[in-house]
Amino acid sequence: MVSVKMVQWCQSSAKATGRFKMLWSILTGAMIGLIASSLTDRENRVGCIGRVLVGLLGAWVGQALFGNWGPIVADMAVIPSILGAILLLVLFTDRD
Repeated sequence: MVSVKMVQWCQSSAKATGRFKMLWSILTGAMIGLIASSLTDRENRVGCIGRVLVGLLGAWVGQALFGNWGPIVADMAVIPSILGAILLLVLFTDRD
């Protein structure tokens, strides 16, 4: 028989897992943005939050354009995500 405490524990652990997935996605997006900005020589243009946004948006664009192949971290295919982030940086930042 399932007790009320067991159900409450399962619900709280599911919320914690969701928070962990979100944190892991943000860290992975930051790493993808960091790699893409270092490959395009646009390291000082976007900042820390910009790198996270470029990484997350680049993952979305890259997987939409190039598919889901290569290593997958935090539900993001790494190589297409980096390619998508590079594409976004080249299109939307100045080189100066």
